[in-house]
Amino acid sequence: MTAQIMDSVILEDDLERYALVGISGKPLFKPEAHGLTPVMIHTACWRGWYVTYQVTHGQLTVLDLAVGLNEAQTALAEAGEGPLLEGRAPRKETYEAHVVGKEGPQTFDKTEWDYRNVGLPIPFSGGLLLGRDFIRELYVHMGFHPAWKYGTVIELLLREGHVEDVRDVSLLMAERRESVRNAPSPDRPPTRPELEAWIKRTFSRDYGLN
Repeated sequence: MTAQIMDSVILEDDLERYALVGISGKPLFKPEAHGLTPVMIHTACWRGWYVTYQVTHGQLTVLDLAVGLNEAQTALAEAGEGPLLEGRAPRKETYEAHVVGKEGPQTFDKTEWDYRNVGLPIPFSGGLLLGRDFIRELYVHMGFHPAWKYGTVIELLLREGHVEDVRDVSLLMAERRESVRNAPSPDRPPTRPELEAWIKRTFSRDYGLN
């Protein structure tokens, strides 16, 4: 298994992005609600899509979307005919990488399709946890990393897509981190149900509001 690509959030005028590490409430963006049928991009994105959200003047919107498209929708995208999101067609972007035996960086097409500057308002009500300063020693090859693995954690409280409160919960997450570190190690390997439950938790970003 592989750690999954996190959604990210640009908070007002802060140029450094946060990772979206916790969700309590609904609705957030779902590609299926806009006629898209995501397929797995690669092992770091099993669900087939990831989003950059933006908060501007207190309003939550989708800024960018990267998505793996099925065969039929890929044909539309290659023809420049869609599928459309907020009137925008996706485009295939490229990246550079070094290849053994080749001189200089090589250019490759990305697997996913990108929608840029979408500007789609999201009428979310609830809480979002935003993390930055990931603690590298806590990395595992599985799912989404939880909030307590980040040095800085901000909680946004929203109603119908508008931010009503912003709280710094970094200290609370630090306390949670220490409790995990100090928890006694099991004296036996995990059972299959315990292992399956752990895997399920790593793919969930749900958290409870206090």
